[in-house]
Amino acid sequence: MGQYYYIANMDKKEYLLVNRRAPGRKLLEIAMDRNAAQAILNRIAEEWKGDHVFLVGDYADLDDKKVIYFDTLREWCDRLHTPYTLYDYIDENFTGVEGEITDKGYRFIYNHEKKEYIDILHCPTYHTDDSGWMQNHISPLALLIAMGNGRGGGDYYNRENDKLVGSWCSSISTVEITREPIDDLGYTEIHPDFFLRE
Repeated sequence: MGQYYYIANMDKKEYLLVNRRAPGRKLLEIAMDRNAAQAILNRIAEEWKGDHVFLVGDYADLDDKKVIYFDTLREWCDRLHTPYTLYDYIDENFTGVEGEITDKGYRFIYNHEKKEYIDILHCPTYHTDDSGWMQNHISPLALLIAMGNGRGGGDYYNRENDKLVGSWCSSISTVEITREPIDDLGYTEIHPDFFLRE
């Protein structure tokens, strides 16, 4: 079965609507949708800057302590007094807010805790696999803050870099998104290069 996700701001108790649509979308449906990727980028750059924002899957629970986002998931389950999953809590208690899908020129995504950044222009807009088939862009930010990947259909599966999925959950509140580069930080530029592999 497929796993479905909310794009949720835990601090403001809001979830993101894209074209008035909210839950019921799978991780890759969100990450490969340019409107959704733009709405996530704009919201974290502006109204949700400094907040704890995650893509929370309905299968993201406390069963597997080895997943990279486990401590963050447990922390929020404890804070909200929900013993097992955040998805149902979000569904019952959060309010939907419409995302802005206009390209506002945001290009650089800085993670101040990890001292690394992504230049969106250095992320591939498509990949060509061994057979010459072109694949669409996958938003790196959406996958980096996802909880639940690998537990359902529509998730991101690629042995080359699937361990990166959810790796920014613990540090998302330190992320800053800018139009121009921030000089003299000395951060490492990373290239998640998310793409599908059969």
